[in-house]
Amino acid sequence: INYFTAKTKDAVSSAYQHSNNADMSGAQNGNGNPVPLTPGQKKYIRKKATASAFASKTQTLNVPGRPAAPAFEIDFAKEKTSVAVSAEYQHSANENMSGASNGNGAPVNVTPGTKKYFRKKASSSAFASKIQTLDVPGRPAAPAFEIDFAMEQTKANATASHQYSNNADMSGAMAGEGAPLKLTPGQKLYLKKKATASAFASKVQTLDVPGRPAAPAFEIDFAMEQTKANVTAMHQYSNNADMSGAMAGEDTPLKLTPGVNLHLRNKATASAFASKIQILAVPDRPASPMYSIDYIAEKTIEPVAAGDDYALSGNMNGALNGAELQLDLEPGTDLYFRTRSTTQAFASQISPLMVYARPVISSTESGMTREASFFVNIDFMQGAGNFSADGITAVNATLGDVTMLPASKGTYGPNADDMTSYQVEVMGTEEGVISLEVMANAVVEGNFKSTPFEIDYQRSTTGIDSDEFTLGLYPNPTSGLVYLSSSVPIGTQVELSVYSATGKLVHQEKFPMDQKHLMDLEELGKGVYFLHFHTSEYK
Repeated sequence: INYFTAKTKDAVSSAYQHSNNADMSGAQNGNGNPVPLTPGQKKYIRKKATASAFASKTQTLNVPGRPAAPAFEIDFAKEKTSVAVSAEYQHSANENMSGASNGNGAPVNVTPGTKKYFRKKASSSAFASKIQTLDVPGRPAAPAFEIDFAMEQTKANATASHQYSNNADMSGAMAGEGAPLKLTPGQKLYLKKKATASAFASKVQTLDVPGRPAAPAFEIDFAMEQTKANVTAMHQYSNNADMSGAMAGEDTPLKLTPGVNLHLRNKATASAFASKIQILAVPDRPASPMYSIDYIAEKTIEPVAAGDDYALSGNMNGALNGAELQLDLEPGTDLYFRTRSTTQAFASQISPLMVYARPVISSTESGMTREASFFVNIDFMQGAGNFSADGITAVNATLGDVTMLPASKGTYGPNADDMTSYQVEVMGTEEGVISLEVMANAVVEGNFKSTPFEIDYQRSTTGIDSDEFTLGLYPNPTSGLVYLSSSVPIGTQVELSVYSATGKLVHQEKFPMDQKHLMDLEELGKGVYFLHFHTSEYK
């Protein structure tokens, strides 16, 4: 037997016969070629009879059966046979073993879904083995992970039975940890189920991870101090670069705080990531305009710039635009300024210009006096230092000492809390009108000139020395009821007038003098008042 060819080693000539039957029935004559053999089936051969010889005895050729097929198995993780295939074996992708390759002492690669055929090669004493059909199952379907765009991760957990990689060839693959996988917008992720003892690694899922959408493009409405466009419920905004504490829009423009940047993005949807973050650079307010007072001209020193507004109220109601001109000022009426907003800048903070009222000159003497010397009070509606008689224009009078009075508060308007008062002695020169006026810039802080104070000065003609005259008033201060006594004769007709600190007549009465006269001043408000006592002889 030639086990390699499964034939007889020698050619069988036509002088011989061969049969599969021991009685040589169905015998066939040799044809000069080796006779094919069937493993496990005996072959019977004899020399045919000739004219001079019988047919020979029959040779029984014992043809052994084909050895059992090998039993190779699959290593599903390595996608090879589980053991090495030596040179004694052949393997092929074809059932008839065509194109077979000899083993090389290493495991043989297997292709999922493609059967592999193995046999042991023939030897000098045995046929090639039966063929093993290694059923190679197909590769399992790829996993089907989906994207949770809000959380920027997979919706499902990637378990230890999964592998993932950023590379299409799965190089550098890592196993899941039973948690969703974090995703990077714009970077594909590749996933497969790992091989098991009975299945190949699955096909690779290519998870197409879209890029992050472009940031929104909000702009600033500098006049309204808000975004130009509505920030909708599909937007988020935060003062923090990492969007911590982000809030959703409410379909209205967002109010902006000058100097505080705002961060905005489109929210994630079911099919898209949150957008890139827009950093809306919100500039600070420009510096407030600064204006000062020319107390002599009663104007602002600086022209009011065309880009500035001014108003009489701190909320800038009724504001007017500057016109590059100095503003006329009304003493006692404050002004407020700000730089107007532009398409590129917010309005500035509001800058107040404190315009204090004129100084007020008052005296217990009013209208007419016979006193050779009397005192006037000069009230500045502001802090006023270093005031002296040099700051007073006096007509028909000379001035004596100037004394600062204890701090007091008047009722001259919003700046009355800052009132500073002085007392000045005035001595008439000639009969006639005495006129006093505080000059502009009479104090270091600056001030407007006062309204002129005038009083008619007449020397006394009664022959009664003023030292003989007395006038009593009590209680003082009073809550309203005041008793008046005087050294004038009882029955003398008296005229009493009460003036406010601003010189306004607020109470007047006439009566014959008695020992003690009661005045009811309860209707007057709290404040300082001056009493004018007048008879035909005294004033």
